Amino acid sequence: SQFSDVVLADSKPVSEMLMSDLGLDPDLVHTVPIAGIDLDEYTTVEHRETEEVTVGTVGRFSEAKNYPMVLEVAERLRDENIRFEVAGDGELYDAIQEQITERDLRNVTLHGLVKDVPSFLADIDIYFQPSLWEGLCITVLEAMASGLPVVGSNVGGIERNVKDGESGCLFDPDDIACFASGITKLKNDVALRQRFGIYGRNIVVESFTQNALANEFEYSISGQ
Repeated sequence: SQFSDVVLADSKPVSEMLMSDLGLDPDLVHTVPIAGIDLDEYTTVEHRETEEVTVGTVGRFSEAKNYPMVLEVAERLRDENIRFEVAGDGELYDAIQEQITERDLRNVTLHGLVKDVPSFLADIDIYFQPSLWEGLCITVLEAMASGLPVVGSNVGGIERNVKDGESGCLFDPDDIACFASGITKLKNDVALRQRFGIYGRNIVVESFTQNALANEFEYSISGQ
Protein backbone atom coordinates (compact mmCIF):
# COMPACT_ATOMS: atom_id res chain seq x y z
CA SER A 1 0.00 0.00 0.00
CA GLN A 2 2.97 2.33 0.45
CA PHE A 3 3.26 2.43 -3.35
CA SER A 4 -0.41 3.36 -3.91
CA ASP A 5 -1.89 6.81 -4.30
CA VAL A 6 -5.48 5.53 -3.91
CA VAL A 7 -6.92 2.28 -2.56
CA LEU A 8 -10.41 1.40 -3.82
CA ALA A 9 -12.85 -0.63 -1.72
CA ASP A 10 -16.07 -2.05 -3.14
CA SER A 11 -18.11 -1.42 0.04
CA LYS A 12 -17.98 0.51 3.29
CA PRO A 13 -17.16 -2.59 5.42
CA VAL A 14 -14.14 -3.28 3.21
CA SER A 15 -12.96 0.31 3.47
CA GLU A 16 -13.34 0.18 7.26
CA MET A 17 -11.38 -3.07 7.38
CA LEU A 18 -8.57 -1.55 5.30
CA MET A 19 -8.28 1.32 7.74
CA SER A 20 -8.77 -0.54 11.03
CA ASP A 21 -7.02 -3.86 10.33
CA LEU A 22 -4.36 -2.75 7.86
CA GLY A 23 -3.88 0.76 9.19
CA LEU A 24 -4.29 2.51 5.85
CA ASP A 25 -4.58 6.28 5.81
CA PRO A 26 -8.31 7.19 5.49
CA ASP A 27 -7.36 9.82 2.90
CA LEU A 28 -6.12 7.02 0.62
CA VAL A 29 -9.18 4.77 0.90
CA HIS A 30 -12.12 5.47 -1.40
CA THR A 31 -15.32 3.43 -1.49
CA VAL A 32 -16.41 2.72 -5.06
CA PRO A 33 -19.20 0.14 -5.30
CA ILE A 34 -18.10 -2.18 -8.10
CA ALA A 35 -21.59 -2.80 -9.38
CA GLY A 36 -21.90 -1.22 -12.79
CA ILE A 37 -25.55 -2.16 -13.30
CA ASP A 38 -26.66 -2.00 -16.94
CA LEU A 39 -30.27 -0.86 -16.60
CA ASP A 40 -31.07 -1.94 -20.16
CA GLU A 41 -30.77 -5.56 -18.98
CA TYR A 42 -33.48 -5.20 -16.34
CA THR A 43 -37.18 -5.04 -17.12
CA THR A 44 -39.02 -2.83 -14.65
CA VAL A 45 -41.71 -4.89 -12.94
CA GLU A 46 -45.22 -3.46 -13.25
CA HIS A 47 -46.95 -4.34 -10.01
CA ARG A 48 -50.55 -5.48 -10.36
CA GLU A 49 -53.23 -6.99 -8.17
CA THR A 50 -52.83 -10.78 -8.31
CA GLU A 51 -54.31 -13.63 -6.33
CA GLU A 52 -50.87 -15.11 -5.66
CA VAL A 53 -47.70 -13.11 -4.99
CA THR A 54 -44.21 -14.40 -5.74
CA VAL A 55 -41.28 -13.74 -3.42
CA GLY A 56 -37.86 -14.38 -4.91
CA THR A 57 -34.26 -14.53 -3.77
CA VAL A 58 -30.97 -15.14 -5.56
CA GLY A 59 -27.61 -16.12 -4.15
CA ARG A 60 -25.08 -18.73 -3.24
CA PHE A 61 -26.30 -21.39 -0.82
CA SER A 62 -23.92 -20.46 1.97
CA GLU A 63 -24.30 -19.70 5.66
CA ALA A 64 -24.16 -15.95 5.04
CA LYS A 65 -27.31 -15.94 2.91
CA ASN A 66 -29.45 -17.35 5.74
CA TYR A 67 -31.59 -19.68 3.62
CA PRO A 68 -33.02 -21.45 6.69
CA MET A 69 -34.79 -18.15 7.40
CA VAL A 70 -36.40 -18.26 3.95
CA LEU A 71 -37.88 -21.63 4.89
CA GLU A 72 -39.03 -20.40 8.30
CA VAL A 73 -40.84 -17.46 6.73
CA ALA A 74 -42.28 -19.61 3.95
CA GLU A 75 -43.63 -22.08 6.51
CA ARG A 76 -45.25 -19.26 8.48
CA LEU A 77 -46.89 -17.95 5.28
CA ARG A 78 -47.76 -21.30 3.72
CA ASP A 79 -51.50 -20.51 3.69
CA GLU A 80 -51.22 -16.94 2.39
CA ASN A 81 -51.05 -17.45 -1.41
CA ILE A 82 -47.38 -16.52 -1.42
CA ARG A 83 -44.84 -18.51 -3.41
CA PHE A 84 -41.11 -18.48 -2.71
CA GLU A 85 -38.80 -18.91 -5.70
CA VAL A 86 -35.14 -19.45 -4.83
CA ALA A 87 -32.30 -19.28 -7.36
CA GLY A 88 -28.72 -20.29 -6.71
CA ASP A 89 -26.36 -23.14 -5.95
CA GLY A 90 -23.77 -23.97 -3.35
CA GLU A 91 -22.72 -26.23 -0.52
CA LEU A 92 -26.02 -26.00 1.38
CA TYR A 93 -28.31 -26.62 -1.59
CA ASP A 94 -29.00 -30.30 -0.88
CA ALA A 95 -29.61 -29.65 2.81
CA ILE A 96 -32.13 -26.91 2.04
CA GLN A 97 -33.88 -29.12 -0.52
CA GLU A 98 -34.14 -31.90 2.07
CA GLN A 99 -35.68 -29.47 4.55
CA ILE A 100 -38.25 -28.38 1.97
CA THR A 101 -39.24 -32.01 1.39
CA GLU A 102 -39.29 -32.98 5.06
CA ARG A 103 -41.40 -29.98 6.04
CA ASP A 104 -43.64 -30.33 2.98
CA LEU A 105 -43.12 -26.72 1.97
CA ARG A 106 -45.08 -26.78 -1.24
CA ASN A 107 -44.85 -23.01 -1.55
CA VAL A 108 -41.05 -23.10 -2.01
CA THR A 109 -39.24 -23.98 -5.26
CA LEU A 110 -35.48 -24.21 -5.75
CA HIS A 111 -34.33 -23.39 -9.26
CA GLY A 112 -30.62 -24.08 -8.96
CA LEU A 113 -28.17 -21.83 -10.74
CA VAL A 114 -30.00 -19.28 -12.91
CA LYS A 115 -27.92 -17.78 -15.71
CA ASP A 116 -30.44 -15.09 -16.67
CA VAL A 117 -30.99 -13.27 -13.38
CA PRO A 118 -32.85 -10.29 -14.93
CA SER A 119 -35.47 -12.66 -16.38
CA PHE A 120 -35.84 -14.42 -13.04
CA LEU A 121 -36.36 -11.10 -11.27
CA ALA A 122 -38.89 -9.96 -13.87
CA ASP A 123 -41.20 -12.79 -12.81
CA ILE A 124 -41.38 -12.00 -9.09
CA ASP A 125 -43.19 -9.38 -7.00
CA ILE A 126 -41.04 -9.01 -3.86
CA TYR A 127 -37.32 -9.58 -3.33
CA PHE A 128 -36.25 -11.23 -0.06
CA GLN A 129 -32.68 -11.13 1.27
CA PRO A 130 -32.41 -12.17 4.95
CA SER A 131 -28.60 -12.42 4.96
CA LEU A 132 -26.61 -12.74 8.18
CA TRP A 133 -23.88 -10.53 6.74
CA GLU A 134 -23.15 -8.86 3.40
CA GLY A 135 -20.64 -6.72 1.55
CA LEU A 136 -22.14 -4.78 -1.34
CA CYS A 137 -24.87 -7.38 -2.06
CA ILE A 138 -25.16 -7.01 -5.83
CA THR A 139 -28.34 -9.13 -5.99
CA VAL A 140 -30.27 -6.56 -3.96
CA LEU A 141 -29.12 -3.86 -6.39
CA GLU A 142 -30.26 -6.03 -9.29
CA ALA A 143 -33.66 -6.44 -7.63
CA MET A 144 -33.92 -2.69 -7.16
CA ALA A 145 -32.94 -2.19 -10.81
CA SER A 146 -35.92 -4.40 -11.66
CA GLY A 147 -38.27 -2.17 -9.68
CA LEU A 148 -38.80 -4.68 -6.89
CA PRO A 149 -39.48 -3.80 -3.27
CA VAL A 150 -36.94 -5.43 -0.94
CA VAL A 151 -37.54 -7.20 2.33
CA GLY A 152 -34.12 -7.78 3.84
CA SER A 153 -31.89 -7.83 6.87
CA ASN A 154 -30.37 -4.70 8.32
CA VAL A 155 -26.77 -5.69 7.61
CA GLY A 156 -23.95 -4.58 5.30
CA GLY A 157 -24.80 -3.35 1.84
CA ILE A 158 -28.48 -4.20 2.27
CA GLU A 159 -28.85 -1.71 5.11
CA ARG A 160 -26.82 0.96 3.30
CA ASN A 161 -28.55 0.72 -0.07
CA VAL A 162 -32.14 -0.15 0.78
CA LYS A 163 -33.98 2.78 2.35
CA ASP A 164 -36.18 1.33 5.08
CA GLY A 165 -39.75 2.49 4.59
CA GLU A 166 -38.98 3.97 1.18
CA SER A 167 -37.63 1.18 -1.04
CA GLY A 168 -38.10 -1.77 1.28
CA CYS A 169 -38.46 -3.16 4.79
CA LEU A 170 -35.41 -4.05 6.89
CA PHE A 171 -35.31 -6.24 9.99
CA ASP A 172 -32.87 -8.15 12.17
CA PRO A 173 -31.71 -11.29 10.32
CA ASP A 174 -33.22 -13.61 12.96
CA ASP A 175 -36.66 -11.95 13.15
CA ILE A 176 -39.06 -14.42 11.55
CA ALA A 177 -42.19 -12.55 12.59
CA CYS A 178 -41.07 -9.21 11.15
CA PHE A 179 -39.91 -10.72 7.86
CA ALA A 180 -43.27 -12.48 7.51
CA SER A 181 -45.13 -9.29 8.43
CA GLY A 182 -43.14 -7.19 5.93
CA ILE A 183 -43.80 -9.62 3.10
CA THR A 184 -47.49 -9.84 3.97
CA LYS A 185 -47.80 -6.05 4.09
CA LEU A 186 -46.32 -5.75 0.60
CA LYS A 187 -48.45 -8.62 -0.69
CA ASN A 188 -51.60 -6.81 0.38
CA ASP A 189 -50.61 -3.36 -0.92
CA VAL A 190 -49.82 -3.25 -4.63
CA ALA A 191 -49.42 0.55 -4.55
CA LEU A 192 -46.76 0.22 -1.87
CA ARG A 193 -44.91 -2.39 -3.93
CA GLN A 194 -44.96 -0.07 -6.91
CA ARG A 195 -43.80 2.95 -4.87
CA PHE A 196 -40.97 1.06 -3.18
CA GLY A 197 -39.92 -0.38 -6.53
CA ILE A 198 -39.72 3.02 -8.22
CA TYR A 199 -37.72 4.48 -5.32
CA GLY A 200 -35.28 1.57 -5.36
CA ARG A 201 -34.70 1.78 -9.10
CA ASN A 202 -33.97 5.48 -8.75
CA ILE A 203 -31.29 4.68 -6.16
CA VAL A 204 -29.61 2.39 -8.70
CA VAL A 205 -29.88 5.03 -11.42
CA GLU A 206 -28.23 7.64 -9.21
CA SER A 207 -25.44 5.56 -7.69
CA PHE A 208 -24.94 2.12 -9.23
CA THR A 209 -25.16 2.27 -13.01
CA GLN A 210 -22.09 1.80 -15.19
CA ASN A 211 -21.96 5.56 -15.81
CA ALA A 212 -22.22 6.34 -12.09
CA LEU A 213 -19.45 3.84 -11.39
CA ALA A 214 -17.19 5.34 -14.06
CA ASN A 215 -17.74 8.85 -12.74
CA GLU A 216 -17.03 7.81 -9.15
CA PHE A 217 -13.91 5.92 -10.25
CA GLU A 218 -12.59 8.96 -12.12
CA TYR A 219 -13.31 11.18 -9.14
CA SER A 220 -11.51 8.81 -6.75
CA ILE A 221 -8.34 8.42 -8.78
CA SER A 222 -8.17 12.12 -9.59
CA GLY A 223 -7.81 12.93 -5.91
CA GLN A 224 -10.36 15.75 -6.20
